[in-house]
Amino acid sequence: MIAAAALVAIGCDHPDPRVLDRSDLKSALSLDEATAKTLGDADRESRAGHEEAAVDILKRTSEPAAKAAFDGASSVAARTAWGKKQKTELVALVTDRKNAIDEYEVALESHVDELVLASMNKQIEIERRARTLFTEVDHGVR
Repeated sequence: MIAAAALVAIGCDHPDPRVLDRSDLKSALSLDEATAKTLGDADRESRAGHEEAAVDILKRTSEPAAKAAFDGASSVAARTAWGKKQKTELVALVTDRKNAIDEYEVALESHVDELVLASMNKQIEIERRARTLFTEVDHGVR
C-alpha cells in the first residue's frame, strides 16, 4: 500500500506488482522481527532466573507485538501468485509464533524445565522458518 503510493508520487502509474508484493511483505515481516526481539528479551530474563520478569515481558510486549504482526501479515494484499504464497507462509508463521508465546508463558509459570526447554526449541524452529521466509522475500520473485 505504501509502496504503491510512493511509486505513484514519483510518476510511475503502473508499478510492478512483484515489487509491490515484496515491499508489503517486507513491511509485514518487520513486525514479526519486532516480536522475535521481545522474545529474546524474555529469554534473557528467563535464563537469568527471572521467570516472573520474563512472563511480564511476554504479556506486556510480546503478545501485543504478535497481534500487530498477525494484523500486518493478514492485511497484505498480495497481487501475484508468489506474493500470495509468501503471505500464506507469513500468516502461518506469525500464528505459530503467537501460539508459541502462549505456550512459553505457561511453561515459565509452571517452573517445569522440560516444558520451558520444549517451548524454547519450538521458538528456535519458528525463527528458522522466519529466516528462510525473510530470505525468500528479500530476494523476491525469481
